[in-house]
Amino acid sequence: MQSCIKKCGEIKGANKKEISDNISMDKLLGIFVTIKHWLLALLMLFSTFVSFASDGQKINVGSVLIDSQARSDQQQAGKSALTQVFVKVSGDTSIAENEVISRAIQNYEQYLVSSRFIQNGNNLMFEAVFNHQKVVNLLKAARLPVWASLRPSAIIWVAEKSLNNIEQVTQNSSPLLNDTINIESNARGLSIITPIGDLDDAMAVSAYDVWYQSINKLQTQSMRYGTDYVINASISPYLEIEEELNAIDELLGQNNLISEDVLTADSSVLDGEVDSELDDTIESNETLHGEPEDDASILVDALSEQAPEIVPDGTSHKLDYIITDGTEMTVDRLYGQSATDLLSQLINLYADRLATRYANVTLNQDNVSDIELIVSNVTNISDYMSIITLIDSFPMTGSVILSKQKNDLASFSVEMKDTPEKLTDILKFDERLQVVQYFNTESNSINLRWVAK
Repeated sequence: MQSCIKKCGEIKGANKKEISDNISMDKLLGIFVTIKHWLLALLMLFSTFVSFASDGQKINVGSVLIDSQARSDQQQAGKSALTQVFVKVSGDTSIAENEVISRAIQNYEQYLVSSRFIQNGNNLMFEAVFNHQKVVNLLKAARLPVWASLRPSAIIWVAEKSLNNIEQVTQNSSPLLNDTINIESNARGLSIITPIGDLDDAMAVSAYDVWYQSINKLQTQSMRYGTDYVINASISPYLEIEEELNAIDELLGQNNLISEDVLTADSSVLDGEVDSELDDTIESNETLHGEPEDDASILVDALSEQAPEIVPDGTSHKLDYIITDGTEMTVDRLYGQSATDLLSQLINLYADRLATRYANVTLNQDNVSDIELIVSNVTNISDYMSIITLIDSFPMTGSVILSKQKNDLASFSVEMKDTPEKLTDILKFDERLQVVQYFNTESNSINLRWVAK
């Protein structure tokens, strides 16, 4: 009997210990979950700060020339720097003409985070960092366009002809033209690079390939740089039609090794009727590519019809350009008074077209909807926070909430103030997110794959 009581007591004690252990485990799990939530909150705060300090740095920083460090000069430079930032963030070069934005520029110090003076050779620069979110909020409140900081990159292949010589612009040559490209692209918040010009580039692409716009060669070599867009520009002094054709013939005589496809590309650029779409460009090339004796007369007729109408007074230089993202192509010509003037025109034209496509204008910000982003290969807290921070930074998104997690598959509920297609159109510029399935209207979702770097 006593042994039975003792045994029962042991069993009861064991059960009590087991219950106690279970309670302890539940408490520990609860504590762990609470700590995890606090860590997520802290990481989100930290990640947001890092995001604005890295991704947003280029578009919330204004850099302008300044005469001196005097207070009056600094005041004017501060206004100019904030104007530059509003242009970067909106994509609109005339944004300062808006009454709301004009008042904000006059009170630039309300948006200022920090500033400094930089000595760049003989030039003194004033660099100012502004509060990115305040700039975005003002643009949204004024129903003005907002362009996300995630933007396409580009490589620009430039060749310049002077007399009978053709030279290619690389990172190690033509400092004046390189400076123009860097200054103009920075002023619009864009990443545009010139080729390195090393042995790899030299073996694959010649200056003549750039000049005669052999776009297939340039696109192939551009894969080395991993940019989203390829820009090709040929710059030369502007000549009258007959002089221009004679100069082309002279160059062709000096370079008998130029291939037929390069000549065809040159013909397409000289044709003033070439359309902006790739199919129309190809059709125009096929039209020009006939018997040799017919090509010259077609070019003369085309140039004779176009040149008197489109060439501005005072023109001294011309630039033929191609802009392509691999699916669409724009071919056209610009006129100006110098090579630097033409490159400035080209970069601003390119920036304007990107802004037209990607900058977001929410006419009714109260009209919102929710979609689901289903992201695979999400394996740790760092992945979660990077995805949330990225999606949250876009002007067309509101709140971003992790709604479900199973294994490496994470589902995010995203508040949308624009179409889901606009979101995926911008997401493709971040190599960490790959679109597996575009917006599905039935499931109201987009499937993505996270590729951590």
